[in-house]
Amino acid sequence: MSTQHLETYNGSGAGAPGRRRTDARGEYALLIAAKTGDSAAFETLCKRSANTVFHIARRIMRNSEDAEEVVQ
Repeated sequence: MSTQHLETYNGSGAGAPGRRRTDARGEYALLIAAKTGDSAAFETLCKRSANTVFHIARRIMRNSEDAEEVVQ
């Protein structure tokens, strides 16, 4: 996940809610495109969520090596 994406969701200050809303619209558009068979949109969604999925897997597995296996 990109640093800008993380700052959008974790950051505070003026403008953050507006960016979140725009990001949500963009993500929704990607979801629609992926559902209709757009492989590039699906790849983008996978790349955007990879960091989050890894961190959840690491919390469950309790080590990075096993989490990497799970994510793959």
